Amino acid sequence: MVRRPRMAAFTLVELLATLAIAAIVLSLVVPVFQRAIARAQVSSEINRLMTSVNFARSNAIRLNKPVTMCPYAISSDGAVQCGGSYDQGWMVFENPDGDAILDSGEKLLRRFSASHQPVSYTHLRA
Repeated sequence: MVRRPRMAAFTLVELLATLAIAAIVLSLVVPVFQRAIARAQVSSEINRLMTSVNFARSNAIRLNKPVTMCPYAISSDGAVQCGGSYDQGWMVFENPDGDAILDSGEKLLRRFSASHQPVSYTHLRA
């Protein structure tokens, strides 16, 4: 009698059980990763905002002049001015007259672009 070699394989029941366990584990792990990604995005935006605040502060000290940081908006004539929301970006500029308006004689120090992440900036008014 000729013996056929025994083949090692999985049965259909074993395969389905393994897939079911994998699906359960993935359904538990995916929300955790989504929350971690959201926290990392918020942290990244906080760091961007703090970097710009420190940039404005250090330039005010270095120049010995008032410096303004505000959200920017582009007017209909193409001029950059304070207004809008931080969601759309912000700017830091020299502001010796302290009026929070970027006048023609004042130097724009840096413009921070809008975030590429789905983050919304809100603030509380006192």
